Amino acid sequence: MTITQEADFCIDLHCHTTASDGALPPRELVARARARGVTHLAVTDHDTIAGLEEASEAARETGVTLIAGTELSCLWKSN
Repeated sequence: MTITQEADFCIDLHCHTTASDGALPPRELVARARARGVTHLAVTDHDTIAGLEEASEAARETGVTLIAGTELSCLWKSN
């Protein structure tokens, strides 16, 4: 994905929904981000992509560019 270098965009690359530990369902998160001027939003729930379909629909409806992601949990040198 290429993000154009325009003066009128706002990017948030780390948001969680109620699919993991966020406070808002995906649709509401996208709507709130758009209302605050966010043009590019990454949904990065913990260990799941369960909220991405709903977030994607909401993003299309509101004109937000959705960046699909996930935040993976891992253990370092664990037995």
